[in-house]
Amino acid sequence: TRSKRARLDLCSPQSGGSEFICSEYEIPASRIILRCPKKLESLKPTPSSGATTDIRNIPHPPTPSDTRFSEADHKLLLKKQTWLRTHSPNLPRALSTFSAAKAAISATLVICQEQGGTAVCVSASGLLLTCAHCVADHPSEYQQLKKKKKKHFLLFASGCLVQADCLIWDPLRDLALLQITGAQGQEREHPSSSKTPSTNRSRGFPFLLLPKKVPSFLNKGKRSGPRLMCIGQPSSEDLEGDVPGKKTDYDLLHVSLGRFLGYATSGEEDEIVDLQDNSEMGVLKHDCWTYWGHSGAPLVCVDGGPVKDGNGKRKLNEEPVGKLFGLHSSWDDQTGIRRGIPLEAILEFLMINGIQLENPDDSC
Repeated sequence: TRSKRARLDLCSPQSGGSEFICSEYEIPASRIILRCPKKLESLKPTPSSGATTDIRNIPHPPTPSDTRFSEADHKLLLKKQTWLRTHSPNLPRALSTFSAAKAAISATLVICQEQGGTAVCVSASGLLLTCAHCVADHPSEYQQLKKKKKKHFLLFASGCLVQADCLIWDPLRDLALLQITGAQGQEREHPSSSKTPSTNRSRGFPFLLLPKKVPSFLNKGKRSGPRLMCIGQPSSEDLEGDVPGKKTDYDLLHVSLGRFLGYATSGEEDEIVDLQDNSEMGVLKHDCWTYWGHSGAPLVCVDGGPVKDGNGKRKLNEEPVGKLFGLHSSWDDQTGIRRGIPLEAILEFLMINGIQLENPDDSC
């Protein structure tokens, strides 16, 4: 999770055109949104099942030669996997009757390295969304990762280990899109039966739906906004205390409940800032509990928030309920308000890169 300060001095428009220049690195926007050389068309979900067929099998248990992790990082991976296989995250009491909670948790992934962040699966074929800064802090670092063909390893909430390649890295929106390219085979059911085999090749990976369009709410920025469920991986190390290396007692996967608090504003008239620019700090405001390591955590709509029907009466908007509303990304160290990447930026990110996801009719 990032604090208020910018990671990039990013993107000022050049006169007479739509090109942008990164003022710190002096590179064009066409290289700011960095893509994998593979054609994205080949990675879209198929109409039949949405499942990708060329996913290599990761042995169980994985070895350091499979992950190319250091001994310490490999031990941490196995420790996280054991926790996920033997535990289920605790739900706040107010979410105990939220029918979509289980599906949202099953689509959430933790990045294996220490303080690696969180991600969410948004396609049965294994497309993952996370924050760009969870992959790399700077364009030069990202280029080095691509040059070394670094693989990313994540764990579904079920404990299923997957390997993924980064397809698109967009530091302006602070978004990255990864594609699962390897996974462990079908797993044994969780003792509580609350977790089912998560890599059934005929069904694809568990994923979270996105609304087809940005829902409209009354009183944006006030407490009447919709409630949000946040699912993230808090750091196991106390990064805010005075004693270095002190451990926290947080669960590996933490679920919290809060509200959408509107968008960041600026100026005397409190105009909403550019919803696409999340490079310094997320534009979406919320008050779900988060900690370092929550970056990339899905924010799921619990209730639709108030809208007006055709007769002008207030009602709850049910369309976005149980769907992705944004990603947690940062926090304002002056106000303590949590920040995230809004749905507007996510939908734009997918659209400009030609990514088409499943619709509700494909999710059964």
